[in-house]
Amino acid sequence: MAEKFSVEEGITGHTLQTGATSNVARSDLDPSSKTVSGTLEEPESLVCVPMTVEGQTIAALNVYRTGEDVAFLAHEAAVIERFATMAALAFNSARQRELLQIQATTDALTGLLNRRAYLERLETELARTSRPRPGSPHGRPTLPMLRR
Repeated sequence: MAEKFSVEEGITGHTLQTGATSNVARSDLDPSSKTVSGTLEEPESLVCVPMTVEGQTIAALNVYRTGEDVAFLAHEAAVIERFATMAALAFNSARQRELLQIQATTDALTGLLNRRAYLERLETELARTSRPRPGSPHGRPTLPMLRR
C-alpha cells in the first residue's frame, strides 16, 4: 500500500487524538473519512477504538461492517472496546518481554552482548559443533595437520 495518511487524518486520526471510541453508522458518508485509493467505495459502518495501555494510546482498532443499514449497536461497540483493551495489553506485554530480553542480554552502555549472552552463545555454538558433520570423523571441527 503506497498511500499513507497522517495520524491526525480521518476517523482513525480523530479517535487517536481524542482517545474516545468513534462509532460511525456510515463511514462512507462521514466528511472526515479518508479512503485509500484503489479501494471500493461502498456503504459501511465503522467502529474505531483507541488501544490504550497505562494512559498511552499505542494503536487503533478499526472494525468495519459493509452495507447500508448495518450500524454497530452500543453493546457491539462495547464488545469491540473490550477486545481492543485485551489486544492492547497483549501487544504491550509482548513488547515489554522483547525489551526485557534485549536488556537481559545487552550491555546498556556499549550495546554489546553481556557476559550472560556471550556464555549462552558460546554454549549454543559448542553444542552445534559437537554434532557430527559430513566429512568429519569427529564431532568437533578438525584442523588438518600438515607435515613438512
